[in-house]
Amino acid sequence: MTDGLMASCFVPGIPIPKGSTKAFPFTRKNGKLGVSVTNANDKTKPWQDVVAEVAKKELSWNGVVWTGAVSLSVQFMLPRPKSLRNRTAWHTKRPDLDKLARSVGDALTGVAYVDDSQVVGWLLTKAYAEPNGVGVHITVRREQP
Repeated sequence: MTDGLMASCFVPGIPIPKGSTKAFPFTRKNGKLGVSVTNANDKTKPWQDVVAEVAKKELSWNGVVWTGAVSLSVQFMLPRPKSLRNRTAWHTKRPDLDKLARSVGDALTGVAYVDDSQVVGWLLTKAYAEPNGVGVHITVRREQP
């Protein structure tokens, strides 16, 4: 759903955290030192591709990528363990909320906004989902000067 200042969508699937990055030094053919950076979680890139694909359809304003400040509201709906049954409980286990947020923030770069440095506010939550509700709810708000 999109209006002039706000756009929102739901991305189905198990949210994957960004994970830590690892850097490895290497020597280039010209003798100079280089650095190769890898992501510790191989599942991150496919998840970010899914988020970006849905966002392109539902979070873009006629294909325009926003260049100003934005706020994000992101609610991660994670699988409920069978041991919890129907009891309500806070999701206090891994994955970490900040790493989940980094994954979504990076996925929206170049889709909803030019760079994730434009994000001036976050509202983040994670909860257990109903069986068919695993995924992430994303709302992007264009902030006006």
